[in-house]
Amino acid sequence: MRETYRIQPTLTEPWLDLPYAKELKAISDLLDQHPMLGALVAQDISRGKARQCAGLTGDQVLRAMILKLLNGFSYDELAFHLADSRSYQAFLWIGLTDRAPKRSTLAENIKRIKASTLAQVNRILLGAAKEAGIEKGRKVRIDSTVTQTNIHAPSDSWLLFDCVRVLTRLMTALAELGVQIKFSKRTRRAKRRWIGIHRARRNHQRRRLYRDLIKVAEEVLAFATNAVESARKHKASSMKDALQIDALVVDIEHYLPLTQKVLDQTRRRVLDGEKVPAPDKLVSIFFQ
Repeated sequence: MRETYRIQPTLTEPWLDLPYAKELKAISDLLDQHPMLGALVAQDISRGKARQCAGLTGDQVLRAMILKLLNGFSYDELAFHLADSRSYQAFLWIGLTDRAPKRSTLAENIKRIKASTLAQVNRILLGAAKEAGIEKGRKVRIDSTVTQTNIHAPSDSWLLFDCVRVLTRLMTALAELGVQIKFSKRTRRAKRRWIGIHRARRNHQRRRLYRDLIKVAEEVLAFATNAVESARKHKASSMKDALQIDALVVDIEHYLPLTQKVLDQTRRRVLDGEKVPAPDKLVSIFFQ
């Protein structure tokens, strides 16, 4: 039968006299004071499994999950460090004669822990922190580390290029539906200016390229504004075309004020030398 908590571990090495090892020992001591946490996890990992299989205890699975989240390990990395690290083995109650759990074992057991169980574990630990006067539980701390997102770097030149190419694409779609609009495609020119800005080594070169890119964006903005008026006056030949034209007009009207905002912040920052406050900046025309 699977154990809930390992009361008598096999022979283990003493904790190392290092800051991180002391932190792990403090966490381990806290978990030892609340054996019901391991019992909660044991209920999840035992459900649907053969009772004759001993496997990891509920307390060990909880400790393995803590190590994984604490260090951002993958399951492969977690398995490696449990086999390689004396401190992690001591934290997980893995004795000198015990074999470290494999990657598949760790993944199978940790994934069986329910969200409701973790909520109970959190409430118990929070209650212990309140009693010890460590934490009141009124505020939530979050990690504010910068992480990669699915948008490109929000440089003004890149944002202007985005505005030019998106509005040009939408106006081209309107023209293909028969709307009589006059506009010149400036996408290639805008792209050259954008690349030139990123490659420029001197500020005066960069400012000159920015002026031309701003001019291109202003022209496209004017073309798009006129295109909206022409589209509203256009009589479509079918209901399908009318719906498509209306949808394109809505998209253009969405990007018009965004383009104007990008133009304004670029003039203020690049041409006027002003430090634009973060709340006034637009970092993407696709995510607001």
